[in-house]
Amino acid sequence: MSQSQPSAPSQIPSSSMTPEERKEKLTQCLLSQYRLCAGGVVTGAGYSVLKRSTIRPGPWPMLTGGFVGTLGDFVYGYFVECAHLRESSEIFGIKDDSSKPSGM
Repeated sequence: MSQSQPSAPSQIPSSSMTPEERKEKLTQCLLSQYRLCAGGVVTGAGYSVLKRSTIRPGPWPMLTGGFVGTLGDFVYGYFVECAHLRESSEIFGIKDDSSKPSGM
């Protein structure tokens, strides 16, 4: 008696959302990314501990790791994790002129 359930029943198909709803969902999706930031902070903390004899201990390796991880989270989220919500022509009003032949 097992029924197959969708993996995310609360997700609305992106084709039936208005542009405002899609913007909101994309923002929520991007802001929910944290893996690389946490990994960067842990890596920075580990670096500080391992290199404490050669560098002055401080928060900079952790802060740098967190910053780089946050940038990585946004890039990964935008292009991979939240790609189903991203349709640039509908969200931001960007017109893609790449299909037009270039007049050299």
